[in-house]
Amino acid sequence: MSIRDTRIQRGLIAIGLWCIVGLFLSWFFDDLSKLRFPKVAFLALFYFGYEFKAIAIAVTGALAVWFSLPKGWRLLIRVVLPVMMSAGFLIYADDVVRHFRPLNAAFRESETDLNQLADQVLAANQSAAVLLDAPTGHYHVVTGHVANGAVILRLDDSDSPHDYYGFIRIPGGTTEPIDGAGYGLPWSGFRQLSDNWFVFFSYYWATKDGWS
Repeated sequence: MSIRDTRIQRGLIAIGLWCIVGLFLSWFFDDLSKLRFPKVAFLALFYFGYEFKAIAIAVTGALAVWFSLPKGWRLLIRVVLPVMMSAGFLIYADDVVRHFRPLNAAFRESETDLNQLADQVLAANQSAAVLLDAPTGHYHVVTGHVANGAVILRLDDSDSPHDYYGFIRIPGGTTEPIDGAGYGLPWSGFRQLSDNWFVFFSYYWATKDGWS
């Protein structure tokens, strides 16, 4: 095989491998953008070990094949490099998922709009859920109602109490564990986002371990 043919072959291999890397990285960053939604953010606690690690393995494999093409003592270095890159990728992804960074950032950017909507719901003082269908900052609020003085804005339209997701504004906030039953959310977990805003989520899916 001539030098020209070898270069063409290596070029085609490089294009193919970097297309794979680009595809998986675009998939990853698309997933990151979706982590601003409470349902995705808390489901990610369960799915992280499967989806993100699969992306890292694919990227590692593609890079390892490409960098290991040269022979000799540089082989070890060229294989270790993508492994180290993927290890850093996994640490970063794990930190993003477990500390809810996209969710926290999107909420902060949407808090003013959420407060305005919550004020409207509170003024109406509806104890039964009212269809809002309102785009609010980064979110789309489906229904809103008042329970025990708190404003509950749901982002889902599920009929199952196991799948409720959204935001709740509790006057004065609280430092105590929240009893969801008092707000009609007995199957929900809560995480504080600001002084008086909390995100509520499916406690079942956020704490589930393994497939069923």
